[in-house]
Amino acid sequence: MAVENVFSKIRNIFNHYNEQGEPQRRQAYEQLKTDFGAKVQEAVKQQLGTTSGVRIDIENQPQFQEEWRRIKIQLDSQYISLLNEYKQELTAIA
Repeated sequence: MAVENVFSKIRNIFNHYNEQGEPQRRQAYEQLKTDFGAKVQEAVKQQLGTTSGVRIDIENQPQFQEEWRRIKIQLDSQYISLLNEYKQELTAIA
């Protein structure tokens, strides 16, 4: 019975991750893309005096990708923490 209780908690975490975590990650990604794009546009404008004719693929910029990895790890850490806690519960039961 205790094992089923822990498995139920794990299923709930996965359901939450899929149902609420995914939209949250998508929103965070789009917000980062918007913010990062604005910063890059401002930097280009300061250097060139204009941004017309300049097309920058924000998503392929290494700084963008690194920042996205950091944010994603931060968002996922709450789930990983709970899964580790449940893993310890399972180990204690066995």
